[in-house]
Amino acid sequence: MSRDTGLPAPNACRWCDVDKDVHLQRWVPAVKWHGWTEPTDAQRKARMLARRA
Repeated sequence: MSRDTGLPAPNACRWCDVDKDVHLQRWVPAVKWHGWTEPTDAQRKARMLARRA
């Protein structure tokens, strides 16, 4: 998550919105334990647009 806005960074994990450099292994009910997964292009675009608002 971004420190300034509280919104996820555009390149944060697809499943849990955690930045790659601090991700390691995370748990979310939808996908269980997972490593950092690249976000979709649509997620990146939505995150960038949300940060503009």
